[in-house]
Amino acid sequence: MHKDNRAQTKTSNSYVINGFLSNRALSFDRTETTVSSSESLPDDSTDHDDDEIDAVVVSDVTPPPPQIIPMTTAIYIRANDLHITNNQHQQQQPKQQQHLYNPAPNTNISNSTDDLFVAINNIQQTTTNSSSPNNNDNSSTPSSPIARTAVHQLYQRGIELVSNEELWTPEKKTGTYIRARHRTATAATTNRPTPPSHNMAVPTSPLPSSALLHTGDKGAAIGSDAVLTWSAVVGSHNCVRSEGVVERDAGWVYDLLIDSTRARAYNRLSLGREDLWVMGTHRERRVLATSGDNGDGGREVVKVVRGRNKPPMMKPVVFHSLMCGRELEGGAGYVVVTRTARLVEEGGDGVSPPSPPSLLSELYTGIMLVLRIEGCNDDRCVLVNASEFTAPVPAMMTKRIGLTGMVTMIQDIRKLGVEEVSSSR
Repeated sequence: MHKDNRAQTKTSNSYVINGFLSNRALSFDRTETTVSSSESLPDDSTDHDDDEIDAVVVSDVTPPPPQIIPMTTAIYIRANDLHITNNQHQQQQPKQQQHLYNPAPNTNISNSTDDLFVAINNIQQTTTNSSSPNNNDNSSTPSSPIARTAVHQLYQRGIELVSNEELWTPEKKTGTYIRARHRTATAATTNRPTPPSHNMAVPTSPLPSSALLHTGDKGAAIGSDAVLTWSAVVGSHNCVRSEGVVERDAGWVYDLLIDSTRARAYNRLSLGREDLWVMGTHRERRVLATSGDNGDGGREVVKVVRGRNKPPMMKPVVFHSLMCGRELEGGAGYVVVTRTARLVEEGGDGVSPPSPPSLLSELYTGIMLVLRIEGCNDDRCVLVNASEFTAPVPAMMTKRIGLTGMVTMIQDIRKLGVEEVSSSR
């Protein structure tokens, strides 16, 4: 039966090795979330004292642009590690609609009933963007009832990955760097020596200016040009992590990462990337009544992208990813999370499933943090990148390719930033 189902379904799998420090802890509620049939966004607002400056809460509604995939294409992501409680009420829905409300197996993607997926869009409905008069077909499938809950949980999974200090093992040069920084920081104290460590907690405010800038054993300033790297293994999954300073403001870096048309400018492996489907955003945010400045929650993007990468010693690989970006609380910066997206053409033409290498490749969680530094709002930020993935190559080779890609990505973003500043003068 599984084989027959696959014969009627066209699927697309993903493979991409994504390539991104922090000092103050960002606390997320990691409790399970129950989804209802409405598209309610989990409440991630913060409490404010009554004597704060007056502010109003406004609701931004941004209609989605036309999608460039067929209206019958359903988008799924893996949900095994997303803490979503099954909605008992919605379990009465037809089997083919279960993924709209609850994590469930999908034989069009995996023959294993242990693999759970949720649908990101709802192909049973269609929305029209009336603000796009120049498009002959300006329709798009809306997000599914479970989509925003899944996105919220994916953010939390990314935060767990990037901030888990017990998981990550520093590469040789990074270990030397951390030990040198520890000796410098403790040299003037009389406290009992403590083991060297690196704080990976995600901040709730801009980083102190000393975040990556300090002196080594010989008094030479290091950190500004360094790219720190870590690796880890979780079961059969490879994990890589990097961080470094970029001489541009956090907003510029965030916009660069989100803009698919500029992916090739900073990713040497990329042969191009395009937006296939964009979720219409409906998000409440605080606006200061005195200045009109936006509070937390602006510049949110949720979309599915398709790209082509050319890893070393491999043929070009097409990948599909869910990409979500938004601001961090307290003006700390921005966060972008990604995960492999599975595209399933309902009632397809019997196209055979992807080749085995693609089936073995999956980005489980990718996260990029773009962190502001105190006093450096316009000319400096910290870029952090972490990924958990599988790939059809030996673990050591995968690690080397992943870390190399992350280092060159930061270096290329630095170079691009300098070039744009120079050309604007």
